[in-house]
Amino acid sequence: MPLLPLQACLLEDLGVAPCNRYLLCELAEGLEPFLLEQALQALVAQHDALRLRFAGEDGAWRQACAKGVEPRELLRFCEVRGEAEVATRCAELQRSLDPRNGPLLRGLYLRQAGRADRLLLAIHQLAADELSWQVLLEDLQQACGQLAAGRRVGLPAGSVSFKAWAERLEAWAAAPAVQAQRDFWLAQERACTQLPLLAREPAREGQRQRLELSLCAEFSRELLQAARQAYRLRADEVLLCALSRVLCAWSEQDGICLHLESDGRAPLFDGLDPGRTVGCFTSRYPLRLQPTADLPGNLRAIREQLGSVADGGLAYGLLLRRGALAGAAAQVLFRYLEPFGGRRDGPLRLLDAGRWREADALLEAPLCIEVEQRGGALHLRLDFSPSQWQRSTLEGLLQRLQEELRAIRAHCLHAPRTRLSGAAPAAGPAHTCALPEPARRHPEPIALAHGDLRLAQVVLETRSNRLARHLIECGVGPGMRVGLCLAHGMAMIEGLLAILKAGGAFVPLDPDCPREQLACMVEDSGLQWLLTSTALCSRVPLREEVEAICLDLLDAGGYSSEPPNLALRPQDPACLLHAGGAPGRPGAVTIGHADLSRHMQAIGRSYGMTPADAALPCAAADGALERWAADLAAQMLRGLCRRRVDFFAAFLNFFQSHPSLPI
Repeated sequence: MPLLPLQACLLEDLGVAPCNRYLLCELAEGLEPFLLEQALQALVAQHDALRLRFAGEDGAWRQACAKGVEPRELLRFCEVRGEAEVATRCAELQRSLDPRNGPLLRGLYLRQAGRADRLLLAIHQLAADELSWQVLLEDLQQACGQLAAGRRVGLPAGSVSFKAWAERLEAWAAAPAVQAQRDFWLAQERACTQLPLLAREPAREGQRQRLELSLCAEFSRELLQAARQAYRLRADEVLLCALSRVLCAWSEQDGICLHLESDGRAPLFDGLDPGRTVGCFTSRYPLRLQPTADLPGNLRAIREQLGSVADGGLAYGLLLRRGALAGAAAQVLFRYLEPFGGRRDGPLRLLDAGRWREADALLEAPLCIEVEQRGGALHLRLDFSPSQWQRSTLEGLLQRLQEELRAIRAHCLHAPRTRLSGAAPAAGPAHTCALPEPARRHPEPIALAHGDLRLAQVVLETRSNRLARHLIECGVGPGMRVGLCLAHGMAMIEGLLAILKAGGAFVPLDPDCPREQLACMVEDSGLQWLLTSTALCSRVPLREEVEAICLDLLDAGGYSSEPPNLALRPQDPACLLHAGGAPGRPGAVTIGHADLSRHMQAIGRSYGMTPADAALPCAAADGALERWAADLAAQMLRGLCRRRVDFFAAFLNFFQSHPSLPI
């Protein structure tokens, strides 16, 4: 099977030497090593990229995929006495990965007296990228849970095999659309000027030093939210706006060429969606960024320059492999890591994640800049060699970068916000919706239960009211469509209630649906906003005019906790549900507030629910879906339907017609 561009680059630079990604997790009690071994075997059987084998002859590398799962030791167990021994054992495990003969994935079970057991998971970079870890950790959590319950492992299928994607991409490399990009990429290579480094000799991993800059969560949220609302900038675009200005000022150049990375999972082919496929998809490409003198112009210019890259930069690597480009050595490599969305209530709790190479391996670039979000805060890491950079120089650049980000935040907070105006419904008789009284007047201890988490009614009301007021300020009003793409949990319920309280009509979007199906749903429903998270935002293809609101970046604490006062008509849309239809084109049904309210209360009568109920038993053999719907209906009845309210409704029918929704 063909090599993907980054695979070819890694093999050319490092061969089959260790070049791994790792996760370090803390284990819940009762998760035994033999269960983890079985779960890892299930991962290898599920994902063909974990069964890849690499061979090279005369400098030419090729890969093939083993058809069946070979009997391999995938989990090692050891008892350790201190962190020094932990480091030694971990390094031994990293070196044990063998791209020629396998395995490419292996775990180390660490048991140490006086602390919880830990699990180190290592995977060779030839087999997985950053987004692959998301899929692997979700599947591993699910497999462990199934095995612990005495059930057979059943994992959700990926939308396309890695082999099928690699073959299709290789065929696409000869297409006119790729060849037409050659002149653009030639121009980017010519723009790669040299930075004033102390030395030009390549540096090694053993020389690597690191500088870090952490921006507090409050500042990070204000910065990203203000930039998104004022200029519709993504987090990576905001950082590159600041970084390009700093590097150009320091190097006294009018432009700077950076090597950027994208996830390489652009929706190129109908019927092939690599969203849940494990593999080395990452694309890397050079791009000249040319900032302008004024800050507003710079924010627009850098966004346009980043937007000039087609298909996530995939064509650059493909043209480079075919000899159509000369290649340009990276001076500065910029990598933005999407927030890691691992579950916190499962048997594996993430402690650390990173990359591992041998000390004699070459650094990826003289300056590697990596940015990630943790707990809402932005963290920047600069990896460099003191043979090429003075530490004081980089410390000064970090200080200037922080000042640029402060200036962007201050400007965007006071810049006019980009608003989308939706056509208001025709005037008609108003129906006043009696919203529930604050929960403190009708105290109940628990409103929602999810795993080990419990959410009090007053907290649910406060959060959903504040989010609703934020939506209203963004322009949401009666009948306006607001997408909802969130994993099952507290945030999903809060988002649902907030949309309804703001008067909008929610459009549920399953993040596991194929991208082409989601694109049809977005287009058909006429979304103007999308409530989601940073981990799921990229899965939904949005038009330029749709504003994505990531709840994990939003700080709504400044809004009133009182419910908004709205006047709605019973026939106003409450939700837009996509059910069956032509293949690949789901049909949509719009349901009004009054109809859903009646249906909601009928569900309550059928289940015998009262406002005091929090969860109901289910007689079905596998009743996860029914329990979820019953629990949702119960929560909405609790406090929300104390009076005759035509405003709120359950969407049980949607769940019945969409069993693929995460539950």
